[in-house]
Amino acid sequence: MNKTLLIVIGIIVVIAGGTGFLLLTNDDATSTNSSSNSPVEAPATTTTETTTASASSYQEYSPEAVANTSGTKILFFHANWCPQCKKLEADIKQTSLPSDVTVFEVDYDTSQDLKQKYGVTLQTTLVKVDDSGEIVSKFIAYDDPSWEAVANNLL
Repeated sequence: MNKTLLIVIGIIVVIAGGTGFLLLTNDDATSTNSSSNSPVEAPATTTTETTTASASSYQEYSPEAVANTSGTKILFFHANWCPQCKKLEADIKQTSLPSDVTVFEVDYDTSQDLKQKYGVTLQTTLVKVDDSGEIVSKFIAYDDPSWEAVANNLL
């Protein structure tokens, strides 16, 4: 009788755990879908598609955006979970970037090929690239996540 009771309890735990997992997965998918429709991201896509001038900006990375942008190009390897990345991003957005400078936000967690190409091993790494996409210089802003530190080291 004890074996039967343990089996029943085990089945209940498995079912409850599976239900909880499905609910969490569904909530993550819902929040991902709702965040991708947020008004904050829509301008970044529009900016990426229309960037051919030499105006300074902060925008989401895409190979096309980098190719179609003139001036100084800096790739910012950013992770949404990283507090230092959030601080640096806020500082970049609040600062008037120098003219002819574009900072591209690269997703640290999903851009394995770019991390390998530029030798990036830590979020908050910024890589200055030339027009052909080759590395010019690199700076890790983890200890000082400010635009001033980035400018002092990359510009």
